[in-house]
Amino acid sequence: MFLLLSLFLVGCGQKEQNNRKVISSSIENENVDASNVMSKTVEFDGSLYVDSGLVIKNPSKQEAEQYINNSEVSNPLYPLKVVEKTNDVLEETVLSNKTIQINYNGVISEITLSYYKKNGQQIFLTDNRSNYHLTKRNQNQYILEWAENLFNLDVSTWQVSQVLSDEVGVYKRLDLLKVKKEEQILQWGTIPCINQAGDIIAFNSNRGYFYSEDRNASGEIWVKNFNNSEEKLIDSSGLIMGWINDDLFLKSPDQVISVNIITGISHVVVPDLSPLESVVLVDDSLIKYDNNRIYLINPFDLSQKIIWSGNSGGNIANVIINSKKEIAVLFQQNRTESRNKLILVNSVTGEIKDTPVSDDGFIIYSVSWLDDGSLIAVTEDVLSQNPKSYWIET
Repeated sequence: MFLLLSLFLVGCGQKEQNNRKVISSSIENENVDASNVMSKTVEFDGSLYVDSGLVIKNPSKQEAEQYINNSEVSNPLYPLKVVEKTNDVLEETVLSNKTIQINYNGVISEITLSYYKKNGQQIFLTDNRSNYHLTKRNQNQYILEWAENLFNLDVSTWQVSQVLSDEVGVYKRLDLLKVKKEEQILQWGTIPCINQAGDIIAFNSNRGYFYSEDRNASGEIWVKNFNNSEEKLIDSSGLIMGWINDDLFLKSPDQVISVNIITGISHVVVPDLSPLESVVLVDDSLIKYDNNRIYLINPFDLSQKIIWSGNSGGNIANVIINSKKEIAVLFQQNRTESRNKLILVNSVTGEIKDTPVSDDGFIIYSVSWLDDGSLIAVTEDVLSQNPKSYWIET
């Protein structure tokens, strides 16, 4: 499916920042009863997604094919565009690019980064066809995940340096690269997660599996402290959820734990997770949800409250929350069909708002917060697979 593949494209367009084009759109749902529905929605053809606080326009299938056919380079990347809204008019701008060099394992490689200038600052997209991934550390520093390792990128000097040591205790990266595993490749450091202060990074590694052949070590969680360069193993398995101050939150299939990086003390925060329950960490709160309930959990005193319960015509498929604790809830209306719908729930007041993106014949493909007052939703026609996007002001 082209839409699925195109979610991760990053452009190599050569046009400059002032090359703008107005996107055709229509204003819908300027509703009078603002307590129950969204205040305003811009609807338009095509697919958008949010990356680094920017709205990015995916190319249509026809646009991508035309660009590829007319390109004079092999394996061209379609130039993605940033979309901005002013007075309910959407304008698109081709991103700029920067090519950097990395000297890694004695080989010099080049990576092209796409960025957008806004208010005098360069804002970089996080992902380029999954070839790299950027995580912002501070104003000028980014963590670059590339070639199954982590690098520090200084965008003020364009210097790249390796973050992780090649030797940590018994683990020697260059030696482990020689170990052959048919089902895996060596991942020295992947999926970085930086604390709020920007001085400690958590990451995944399967170095333990390559060293000991213990399959339980195929997804170890490590941390590195930039202040003292210490790297240490935190947990043998799990999913990194995020940070609250010095506490790192990890999720396994049946529980959520927090580990204090300073003291090393761990606590079970959410026990006995069932296969039907999911948990996400946002700011200083945990959101747990199952088929028809949403809970707000305080991760420190473990108190919880139900913020939504009932039957809204389907099972909860996904939730995302902004910093104002407003939750976008995506429902699957029928397990045997693709139809779904989207509502907003205020986790403090319990207020529910409907959204206009559940038209018959369309499925909601993706939902993401642009900021606390704007939500981007993408739908797709079940028959034609043509996408339609909604810029919703909540």
